[in-house]
Amino acid sequence: MKLRPLSKLYFSVVCLAYVMNSLLIPPNKKVLVQYHISSTSARLLSASILIPVILIWIAAFYGASKLYLYSKKIVHGSDGIKTMYIARGLFMLALGLPTVGLINALYADGVNSHPQLLSSSVVVADYITLIVPLFAFLFIGYGSRSLVEQIKVKTSHVTTYFIVLISSMLSVIYTYLVFKSGSYKSIYHLRALPLLLTIIIPYVFMWFIGILAVTDSYIYSLKVRGVIYRSAWRRLSMGIGLVVFGYIALQYLTTLSNKLTKLKLGPLVLLIYVFLLGIASGYIIIATATKKLQKIEEI
Repeated sequence: MKLRPLSKLYFSVVCLAYVMNSLLIPPNKKVLVQYHISSTSARLLSASILIPVILIWIAAFYGASKLYLYSKKIVHGSDGIKTMYIARGLFMLALGLPTVGLINALYADGVNSHPQLLSSSVVVADYITLIVPLFAFLFIGYGSRSLVEQIKVKTSHVTTYFIVLISSMLSVIYTYLVFKSGSYKSIYHLRALPLLLTIIIPYVFMWFIGILAVTDSYIYSLKVRGVIYRSAWRRLSMGIGLVVFGYIALQYLTTLSNKLTKLKLGPLVLLIYVFLLGIASGYIIIATATKKLQKIEEI
């Protein structure tokens, strides 16, 4: 069974467009001054960053594709539809990485050329960046919860309290960081109430769904029948966890972007790599777990 050509084509076109944009568009003069580098150095740095970033996106696409193709093979089984929901969510996230990267790059280029579009461009880019993972997390959450309900296992009170505690901490810290500087209007170009209702609350809700999905997939891996099957699903839940928490970390990075600009270029790039590598590692683990599940189906 093969992946739909349209998905591969879309992924390839978006990645190519991102590469062309990064290499052909002149560097931002403010960035050159801030980091004390020449235009040539900026292009070389951009090229050096492009290679690992594209490889990370390919790893994510590969891992999501493997799980999606596996879910299509078992779609008529008891856990087939549930697994497909998870696979679709992870696939949306994998496609979202280059999509959001390209959108942000085009947004930066547009603002540099037409400063008057800054406000509307920021708002549109923020909402697109939010919508893609929000729907993806809903798919992953629904699939994981359905698997747990299938084996009729109830989440313990301790686990529930832990999820609520982690989600509450993330919510409070995130809200505090957004409003702390007092310059949120210049960053998000939204008033406090619309920012709270349409950006902060959806992200907080998304993270709760993601944490719950990771917990549910892990519970399923502990309770499902079959030693080898449990082992594969345990690995799969670990991969899902890395992807979910990687996305949460990236959003925190976005929130702190105005503070991170004060860092030197090296630490800033390294920080971005750490989170992206975490997401890529999660997808690689998902791919290896999927191979293990496929071998079980072939027996």
